[in-house]
Amino acid sequence: MSFEEDTYSRIFAALKHPVRRRILAILSEGSLTYTELLNRLDVETGFLNYHLENLSELISKDGEGRYRLSEFGAAAQSLTARVEAPVKRRSSSVNIFGHRIESRMLALGLVSVLVLSNVFFIFVVQSQSVERGNAIGASLIQARGLLVESIGTLNTTISRGDLGYVDLDAFYGNLVKASSQCDFLSRLDTEHAGYWIQVRDALGSLSGFALDLNQQTSFKLLSNISDSTKLSWIKVDSIARLRDDLIIILKAFPADVVTGSSLQVHLDGELISAAADSSRKMIVDIKYARSSFGLGETFKLMEVDGSLSLFPNSSGIGP
Repeated sequence: MSFEEDTYSRIFAALKHPVRRRILAILSEGSLTYTELLNRLDVETGFLNYHLENLSELISKDGEGRYRLSEFGAAAQSLTARVEAPVKRRSSSVNIFGHRIESRMLALGLVSVLVLSNVFFIFVVQSQSVERGNAIGASLIQARGLLVESIGTLNTTISRGDLGYVDLDAFYGNLVKASSQCDFLSRLDTEHAGYWIQVRDALGSLSGFALDLNQQTSFKLLSNISDSTKLSWIKVDSIARLRDDLIIILKAFPADVVTGSSLQVHLDGELISAAADSSRKMIVDIKYARSSFGLGETFKLMEVDGSLSLFPNSSGIGP
């Protein structure tokens, strides 16, 4: 083997180990003492001595004991740098906060984060949906019960042709509460919000009629007016019309609502729309009932601070 071939063999043998290539790269930046080189590599002395011996052709030591690249070492480092440059460009790792992370691991981490965030988002949405459904279900149940009681009161009034003071008072209270439940539903069931608002307004007007009628009846009773609670056929007819309107409105409130973790709420858009139509008819029927009982619209239902209240027209509050 010629000297040239032997030199090339030793150079390539020296470059096989990554630590020795690292030593050449460090010394290409400038000469270092043994201790400085040891600290840069963070290896044991025996390990460093072994690799320095294998780099004998590529490094040299000056009079001050500092290691530097020999002529062969500079050439070898130049060759190594040219070989590693395209490899580094193709490197699949990313430097994040001073740490090299493989792109595959980074991609896996990002996918994991996205999956977990989507799972959490779905969980939150489902939780909110169940909570919203429970609120709708509870409101439907309460409103239905109030309307059933109101219809029962009207049936009793119609069948006996007589007004009961206690019945009227309960009738008024039930309608106010049912109207408030419809207002609540309009905010939860945004798809049918307009319909619920129409039902709310109609029930509010009906509660105003009940209050006025109750006051009229109370006045007649206190004045000892005979037969003050007896109803003529015209008055019975007007009450029957209101009863029929309420029966149609009641259909918008399903009877098979189940609340809890397995909530089942089926809102029938057609029945809710029909309830809104019946509400508009009820507004007309309330005027007919007021006329038959000789009542003016002395009370109006208004929203104040988010809640519905009745105010007399003469108070100057409202339109």
